[in-house]
Amino acid sequence: MLSRIAIVAFSASLLFSQTQWEKSSQNPVMIKQNTTYDWAAIGQPACLLENDTFKMWYVAVGNPCRSGLPYTGRIAYAYSLDGVQWIMNVTGAPVLDVASAGQWDDTWLDTPEILRDAQGYKLFYFGDTTMNVTHYLSPYVGIGLAFSPDGINRWQRVGSTAVLSKGNTGEWDDAWVESPAVCYDTVSGTYLMWYTGVSYSIALQDWHCQIGLATSTNCTTWTKYAGNPVVPTGTSGTWNDKWVAVPAVIKKSSMYEMWFSAKSSEGNGATAYIGYATSSNGRDWNICQEPLFSTDSPPYDSAVEKGGPWAPDIVWNGTEYFMWYETAAGFCLAQAPMDASVNIAEAQEAFEPEVFPNPLSAALSVRYQCEANHAGFVRIFSLNGQRLLEAPVSGAGTWIGDASNLAPGAYLIRVSTGRKMFSRRIILLR
Repeated sequence: MLSRIAIVAFSASLLFSQTQWEKSSQNPVMIKQNTTYDWAAIGQPACLLENDTFKMWYVAVGNPCRSGLPYTGRIAYAYSLDGVQWIMNVTGAPVLDVASAGQWDDTWLDTPEILRDAQGYKLFYFGDTTMNVTHYLSPYVGIGLAFSPDGINRWQRVGSTAVLSKGNTGEWDDAWVESPAVCYDTVSGTYLMWYTGVSYSIALQDWHCQIGLATSTNCTTWTKYAGNPVVPTGTSGTWNDKWVAVPAVIKKSSMYEMWFSAKSSEGNGATAYIGYATSSNGRDWNICQEPLFSTDSPPYDSAVEKGGPWAPDIVWNGTEYFMWYETAAGFCLAQAPMDASVNIAEAQEAFEPEVFPNPLSAALSVRYQCEANHAGFVRIFSLNGQRLLEAPVSGAGTWIGDASNLAPGAYLIRVSTGRKMFSRRIILLR
């Protein structure tokens, strides 16, 4: 077993990361009910908190089918009083079905976003007539808009075409656009939509996802930002170099906060990550260099976490963040306290622990500097989520642990320096 040996004082100036998210022990908090409408899957949660009720719009995939497909996506609704126990609307029946035959969205609906205003509920959604791997061949694929006075009944489509369409051939979003996240700026009277833009290389048989911005004064006519994508993929070899997609955005005070899913080309994208960024104007984003958490972040259960975390959506209740995200098992929940959100503009004041050597053979050292008036800890986990050690740290120094009793292999080390937490994978060799 690892044990704490010594703490040696030091000081350093390194980089910044933001986390403190804790996965719910009750995950998955919502699963498909195997009804006619959702027997195949559920996905893409979009949530609001109204009074004491969490409300969720999501995709239910099942029957009846369109255009010879084995299943069809529709928009469904559920609600919860605690964010954990969810009640589906009439056993998963959709609140917005695919359009009648011949319309631009008559085959598949997906990736909902919900916006509440004084008139009612605006639902933005992905729509298509050819829901398969050849979206880039469909001239109709895009983001649509519907309206309802109560968010459940009497949904009416706005217009007869998509309100945001994919880009022209050769542009960064020329395959399709999806997963809108919409905010209204009361100062300028402008709606801002962040969305996933997808390009496709036929030669490489590969997709590339990035996040763009469009603006509107009426939600029906949108102008794409000339500087798109506003959140591009990372440099080669990083955790977000393959896909950056499915944004969730809220505005607190004068700052926009974005959470998104990402994948790396390493491992063929088997691991999904949740990233975080902030912006004062919605165009220029400061992106955390490290993800908040990933598929194998503890506690890890392959039956629950496989396929996720994907498509996060965020609710802020004034003291705590709630994040629902998609996995192969259904919808999972993670929560974070108020101080888990740290302005990245303060990054120059932050310190990132140094973990060395890595790989290691016996002793492991962690150099750290805790925030003023905050204590921290070092935790070691197995990759299946078993906690092997928790050691308190404070001030600034070097924690040294003895790994001689551990079997060779991979482990996860998590270091808290107060309000910020950092995770690294370490390799033990003999």
